[in-house]
Formats: sequence, C-alpha cells, structure tokens
Amino acid sequence: MEEQVSSQHSVEGMELRWYYFLSSWVLLLAVTYQIHGQNVFPLQLFCLIGAIGVPFMKQPQPLLKQVLTVLVHLAPFLWLPAIIDRQGILFALYVGIVYLLVMLYIHKNIFGLYFEILNKHHDTTYAFFQELLGF
Repeated sequence: MEEQVSSQHSVEGMELRWYYFLSSWVLLLAVTYQIHGQNVFPLQLFCLIGAIGVPFMKQPQPLLKQVLTVLVHLAPFLWLPAIIDRQGILFALYVGIVYLLVMLYIHKNIFGLYFEILNKHHDTTYAFFQELLGF
C-alpha cells in the first residue's frame, strides 16, 4: 500500500522545463506588463508560495540556485503596482485555467512537478538552468 502512495508522487527522471511552472508564466507576464497593461498582482501573491518553499528543499542545493529561485518569485513586486481589483482577479483565473489546460494537454502532473523541483538535486546552478532551458 505504501509503495502505491509513494509511486503516485514519484517523478524521478522527469525533465523540468521553465514553462511547466506558473511562476515562470507570471514572471513573463510581469516583464511584458508595459505591453499588455494587465494587472498580474493577484498571480504574484499566489506565486509567493514558490519563494516560501525554497528553505524547505530536502536536497542541499547550490546557494545561487536558491537565491535565483527566490528572486524569480519576488522580482515582479519591484515594478508592478500592488492592486487587487476585479479585472486582475478575472485575469488571474483566466491565466490559471489556461495553465491547467496546458499542463493537462502535455500530460504533466502539476503537484509532481513542484515536488520534483523541491527535491531534485542539481550539483550546480548551471546544471539547474541547463535542465530548465532544455540544453
């Protein structure tokens, strides 16, 4: 019985890519804010979970990997307005639904991906980015 439960969360050997993670989508939307002008603050708040998760990584990770992970989650707070309005909430729901649909379409277990990123050891920050960027 225990083997069945643990195998449900086993994603050993799973390749990680930047577009598998909602925080990457939010960072991309934040960087392009001047183009589309859409409030992404509600999504930023949701992505704070990723920054909070860094200290709980089970495998020892390179310090630079940890710092960059936190920065990816916190950087948009530096230049985006902190506004929670109806339009922003609706946009957050739209982006969240599109993200879920894309993950379903490419057959990715969202919880497994986040479990993997928190537990997968990378010897160097370079190795981590090589995997995320696909080279």
